[in-house]
Amino acid sequence: MPMNYSHDNWSAILAHIGKPEELDTSARNAGALTRRREIRDAATLLRLGLAYGPGGMSLREVTAWAQLHDVATLSDVALLKRLRNAADWFGILAAQTLAVRAAVTGCTSGKRLRLVDGTAISAPGGGSAEWRLHMGYDPHTCQFTDFELTDSRDAERLDRFAQTA
Repeated sequence: MPMNYSHDNWSAILAHIGKPEELDTSARNAGALTRRREIRDAATLLRLGLAYGPGGMSLREVTAWAQLHDVATLSDVALLKRLRNAADWFGILAAQTLAVRAAVTGCTSGKRLRLVDGTAISAPGGGSAEWRLHMGYDPHTCQFTDFELTDSRDAERLDRFAQTA
């Protein structure tokens, strides 16, 4: 089910992520926002990215929704190009948000917080997963700590990652 991206809801989401000026600067520095024709600012680019990724919409649904709500007017192909160019920036925003949340909650005091995940990957056009990518992330340093690519038979396990104090 697509997420609710009404203006009021979006303002609340944006307040947790950063000021529009800061987003513009970070997007420009990351090379995510080089042309401002269809997408006016970094907040709009982020909104479109969230609608497509975690929002559960297809590229065509995002572009139709964006035009209907006066967010942006662009084709699905143009949106795909913009989202690909913004991938590193989205990663930077996620890392910064996780680091801030970890510091605010104090959840890392005396203990090391690490996020781990394994995701199934299939070849283009393939029906079933052929590989599994296992990743570890340290929100305190805002860096990935571990990567391991295995075949699809290897399950997610915590002992796959190095344990450090």
